[in-house]
Amino acid sequence: MDYLRYYFNTLLVLAAILGFYLGGQWVWLGASTYLVLLALDLLLTNDYKNRKINHPFLVDFSLYLHVALMLVMYGMFAWRMKQGFPPGQPPTILPCWGAL
Repeated sequence: MDYLRYYFNTLLVLAAILGFYLGGQWVWLGASTYLVLLALDLLLTNDYKNRKINHPFLVDFSLYLHVALMLVMYGMFAWRMKQGFPPGQPPTILPCWGAL
């Protein structure tokens, strides 16, 4: 768990990318995970233990991966705004608001 905790933000960005790809109300997928993380943060106790990091590159790699995925996420946002709404769905402001 000492290494895995550094990749939770990466999973959040991947959820946002998936939401932009699926479109429609799915664009809320990335933003809605913040509510789950907020609830977990409030319910779980604080962890002040020292980390046993034997391979610091695995920790640093999460930062590099996060930067690359943020660029992909912004690209997916632009692509989704260009594509607009999927056929058969009424255009509403909620997906656009959720994408922001």
